[in-house]
Amino acid sequence: MHPFIRPGDQVTVIPYSGPGEMEIRPGDCVIFRDQEQRWLIHRVIGFGEGSGRFLIKGDALLQPDPPVMKTSIAGVVTEVKRSGSGRIYRLDRPSARFLTRLIAGLSRLEAAVFSFNRPPRVGGGPKIFVRLIKLPRWLLIRAFFP
Repeated sequence: MHPFIRPGDQVTVIPYSGPGEMEIRPGDCVIFRDQEQRWLIHRVIGFGEGSGRFLIKGDALLQPDPPVMKTSIAGVVTEVKRSGSGRIYRLDRPSARFLTRLIAGLSRLEAAVFSFNRPPRVGGGPKIFVRLIKLPRWLLIRAFFP
């Protein structure tokens, strides 16, 4: 989840046991088990086809993961304590929820752009293309969650 969650950061997670308890929305960071049974934290960027599925994507990735069932989600990140500075970012506040939804929208947009415009495999072109796609989201994260 770099650059939003960095190595050494501490996260607070509230357990998720189903839709009756809380609603998971785009922008929320969730902890889940992937198909290889690894624990991951990724951002919800939308809803998959059919009920009970989320589209999720790590902030450093260009493409979303396969849709994740609600039953695979163990919890929702509500707080990030930044390593080194000790700053605490409460993700359940209205301003943070707005920013994380905006980050999710940018993340979904960059996945769509990348899927339609695969970078050419020549010289340094792909790296520059990828960095340009990620730049607005990266700047937003760095500005509001330093």
